[in-house]
Amino acid sequence: MYPLTIGLAIENRDLWEQTQACLADLPFRIIVEHQDVGDVSSFLDRLERMRPDVVLVDISGWKEPLEGLVSSIKAVTGDPMIVALNTVPDAEVILASMRAGINEYIFPPIADPLRKALEKRSAERSRRRDSTKAGGKAFGFFSAKGGCGATTILCHVAAELGRQNQKVLLADLDLDAGMVGFITKTKAV
Repeated sequence: MYPLTIGLAIENRDLWEQTQACLADLPFRIIVEHQDVGDVSSFLDRLERMRPDVVLVDISGWKEPLEGLVSSIKAVTGDPMIVALNTVPDAEVILASMRAGINEYIFPPIADPLRKALEKRSAERSRRRDSTKAGGKAFGFFSAKGGCGATTILCHVAAELGRQNQKVLLADLDLDAGMVGFITKTKAV
């Protein structure tokens, strides 16, 4: 199971206790704990610093449109899984939550649905991580001093790898001279 990091913003005492009891048995790490859902700005600051994989938000006392909350969370953390926790299974609130972009809506008892949602996210992350392992190789060319031909050799090696139908990313980290662009007659991006 892929280890996930979790951010919590839960004000309701019962939801807090059920969530803590559920997460205690799972191999996930809570990196943000926030118990004042009304103070969104400090919660968003902490999310931006820590960037959790999953954000659990108590919406039982939320009065504003959920679109604003969801877009704020996604703006500071990228694309976390957002799980809305509520004390009641209200159809209107569930529909509004899904339309706002919340991934999961969970109400008490929350242990089993929360566990399944987190395991699903963990499996997705694990598959994504495994599929990004391309098995590529990285080569670094360093010279003892400028002017001894390392950039020229690098360009010839990259050209030969290209002729052998290998994918090549050529990065010139010499920010002063930047001779790779000159030698290969390309423009910098």
